[in-house]
Amino acid sequence: MASPAPSSSARPTPSPSSQQRRGKWSPEEEAYAARLIHAFDAGVLTDLENGATLRAFLSRRLRCSAMRISKKFAGDKCLGKQIYLRRAASAAEAEAEARALAALEAAFV
Repeated sequence: MASPAPSSSARPTPSPSSQQRRGKWSPEEEAYAARLIHAFDAGVLTDLENGATLRAFLSRRLRCSAMRISKKFAGDKCLGKQIYLRRAASAAEAEAEARALAALEAAFV
């Protein structure tokens, strides 16, 4: 008997760059996450809307599940439900933060 043909609803295998990260955190990922948290707390992220949560923001930027973020930052490092509030920052400060984040992201990716 022949095996059934795959259904048309089968999902394609995601490319490695689109897969969610799992498991142990690399030192580069931890450094990038720390700088993202710093920028979030400082309110200098130009690509983030007011009201966004830190957990969801980190999940998107680090390409991992929100639960992975919660597990990493449990206990003393707990993120809680932090909400983003953009603060007035000079163009130079925002640009410097963007450059620092881009460098850390490049090392992480």
